[in-house]
Amino acid sequence: MQALKEEMKKDKKIQCIFLETTVFNYYFDEDREGHEDVVRLFQAIKDGKEFEPYTSTYVVEELKKAPEPKRSNMLALIDDYNITVLVPSSKIRNLGHLYIENGMLHLRTGSMQRAWSFRKK
Repeated sequence: MQALKEEMKKDKKIQCIFLETTVFNYYFDEDREGHEDVVRLFQAIKDGKEFEPYTSTYVVEELKKAPEPKRSNMLALIDDYNITVLVPSSKIRNLGHLYIENGMLHLRTGSMQRAWSFRKK
């Protein structure tokens, strides 16, 4: 049975995940429900077996608005955990403006970036 579990782990695909601002906040907010889950998520990211992490320049800009020392600590997570920062293309920015104009205010750059990559092929 153990050998089967190990084989399943090897065949398991690494999932791309997008980390938005709240995830970085929860990492340092020890009193918040969900803190321990986020710490486990970051450990799984560091292990490199389950997740390929992404965030966006929009999230980085939000993190920069936090007071010190939390700002520096949250931004350091990006380097410490090798999180790829997505820079939106003009197509994605235009699509974002359309979303906002139509009442969809929370934009997921990571999902959109990935969608555009698939369309180009």
